[in-house]
Amino acid sequence: MAVNGISGDSGNFFASMLGSKSTSKSESSSGIDALYGGGSTVSMGDYALIQNGAYKKLLNAYYNKKDTAETAEQKAEKINLTTSSSDASGLNQDINKLLNYAITEDNRENIKASLKSVVDKYNNLIDSAAKVDDVSVLRQALWMTQDTSALAATLSDIGISVGSNNKLTFDESKFDNAQLSSLNTAMSGRSSYFGKLADRSAALNNAASKTLTGSSAKSLYKPNGDYAKNLTGNNVDKAE
Repeated sequence: MAVNGISGDSGNFFASMLGSKSTSKSESSSGIDALYGGGSTVSMGDYALIQNGAYKKLLNAYYNKKDTAETAEQKAEKINLTTSSSDASGLNQDINKLLNYAITEDNRENIKASLKSVVDKYNNLIDSAAKVDDVSVLRQALWMTQDTSALAATLSDIGISVGSNNKLTFDESKFDNAQLSSLNTAMSGRSSYFGKLADRSAALNNAASKTLTGSSAKSLYKPNGDYAKNLTGNNVDKAE
């Protein structure tokens, strides 16, 4: 029989949650039986729990736990955000290493090795960011690809080409024959392509980290949204 929406069985269930044993019906008060009707299975212990509000607290705790439990989708999103943050951080470190090289013939091989690593990590970030459902992360990634597309000619001069999927490929032979002046254009100063890429990768890492820690409100952009679609295509949103 239900008592204020709680059945006798559920009463015993909650009593068991508290670690107490339900008393037998013979121990129930005849006054309580009269109050709730003949044949009630509510015990004196159950009645005490109802009276002092313990049932309500147990119900709230139970459903709050269900509400706060992570769904499979939320767990996957955390993994994707963590991967994107790590990829962005790794890319940023490699870019800053690249920017510290003096652009000379003596450093050409060092610069080439660093560029190869940057290209690989850039492509990894494109892949990981495309799996994220957070607008702030996707926006930074799209702006990053827009910067890259806008300076595709500059990159081509040093052996880097931009594919239709927004990923980069590195032609070592073309780099070997590139003019130092072309390397200077792409790499010298914070306003150069790689200087801007350092800022973008840092901003993306920051956006992913904030969402992970909950310091900024998470805003999901559903799979049919333009951000997710455009990130791995050649049509990108205009930067704000």
